[in-house]
Amino acid sequence: MRYLLFLFVVLQLFAQNRETLDRFDSIRNQINTLSVFDLSAQMSNSSIESNSRAISIGNSHSHIFDIIEKTNAMNEEVILSSLTVEDIVIGFEDPDEIVVIDSDTMITGNFVLVNNAQLIIRDCTYYHRGNIIAMHNTRVFIEDVDFRLLQDFIYQYMFIVLDSAGVEIGNSRFNSASLPSSVGITSRGIFTMDSVNMDGGFITFGIMESADVNIRYTEHSA
Repeated sequence: MRYLLFLFVVLQLFAQNRETLDRFDSIRNQINTLSVFDLSAQMSNSSIESNSRAISIGNSHSHIFDIIEKTNAMNEEVILSSLTVEDIVIGFEDPDEIVVIDSDTMITGNFVLVNNAQLIIRDCTYYHRGNIIAMHNTRVFIEDVDFRLLQDFIYQYMFIVLDSAGVEIGNSRFNSASLPSSVGITSRGIFTMDSVNMDGGFITFGIMESADVNIRYTEHSA
């Protein structure tokens, strides 16, 4: 009887996730109707500070199923309902837009990459208070960076990698305020860490479908 009950619960969870994943196409179509924050006007001195509110996905728990739940929620509910003109969207007006940050910078708000956009952060100290969401065929490259994710509580912010997007962190220092952070990856997303010094916190990964995580020469990453 317990086995049948467990099987029933698993099937219900699978059905719910399947329904969420089936709605990705409608999300991709609808996101193009959202307003876009004018990033170029804020980049004149290579420093970006936005008053954007962080996407709120509720209180977090150190539980892998919570990461998966938040990833699915980010896809369907949060992206559509929470993006405002104050959020930073790359790749909307120019599908092949490339943004480079190469001097000390602080971002307060959410980065969302769509279409074929690229975000390159290199050779600097970078402070971020918010989520980083990569969709479609976008790429995030973080190289030779002192990356500081400013959190007030565990799992406050996360990387979300959807579709065929990818995030690569190399030869960098990653500090999430000495608190655990999270990465949710689904579809054919890729997340790579190579030679990263995790000296303040660690990452909990939620990996779904055909997503790929590659970690090399990185201690205490997860």
